[in-house]
Amino acid sequence: QPPRVSEDQLSIQEECFYEDQKNGKRYDLTPLRDYPEDFEKTSYSSSQQVLIYKFSVCRNVRQPCHNETGTMGEFLTENMDSGCRFLSHLSQTQSFGNLSDAIQSPTFSPFGVSQMDQPREDQDGVLITYSARDAQRQVQIKVQCDPGATAPGYISNIAGQGTMVYTIDFNSPHGCSVPLPSPSDNGSSFLKIFTIIIVLFAAYMIIGAYWKYRRGDYNSKQELIPHVEFWKASPGYIANGVKYGAEKTTFLVAMIKNKMNRDPYDELA
Repeated sequence: QPPRVSEDQLSIQEECFYEDQKNGKRYDLTPLRDYPEDFEKTSYSSSQQVLIYKFSVCRNVRQPCHNETGTMGEFLTENMDSGCRFLSHLSQTQSFGNLSDAIQSPTFSPFGVSQMDQPREDQDGVLITYSARDAQRQVQIKVQCDPGATAPGYISNIAGQGTMVYTIDFNSPHGCSVPLPSPSDNGSSFLKIFTIIIVLFAAYMIIGAYWKYRRGDYNSKQELIPHVEFWKASPGYIANGVKYGAEKTTFLVAMIKNKMNRDPYDELA
């Protein structure tokens, strides 16, 4: 069992989502961050040594290398403690963007794919970019929308452009966006509820008045109003309610003041 770093060394990033304001989309990557294992894929080096690529989202990987950790690592299976290196670190720059922002056309891939697929214009997904401590090497993770993939997802390819940019194609249902809530949603919801209340009240008045008119159950136009006696008495009901509430509030305030001003020694006497 390879060693694992402690939870405090994972440097978990609290906010793990991307909001594409231009296209009105939101991507929640929290399930990928909270996945208990690192995402990994096995390959072979130029000398036919077995390599394991490990990466994580919004946190460092759990597999240490030279007593440190990062967001993407390259490990030799024969000597994972020292035959390893990190290609990016969470402590450096992390950014989110669209798939179209990815650097394209890598020159090599340990998995036999010489060039990454160009994203379609309608391809849904989010691009995560990490930097190395030397600020020269970059790792870009393309979390591509795949509703049919088993959660949390799978690595379809890893490729590199020289030795400076590594790109991971990661197919996941968590790469599928949801619409951004409109800033006016709360106001529009209130307006909808208010409109429904007004429409129902108008329907109540019209249908009630028509029913009373058909039955001839009125002596004046005012009596065509449904439950007219209730509506006449409503101002009085409201006034009595306000008066009762004010009296109760005054009583409670006086009781609290009395307790606060009471000498505690009086109760012991």
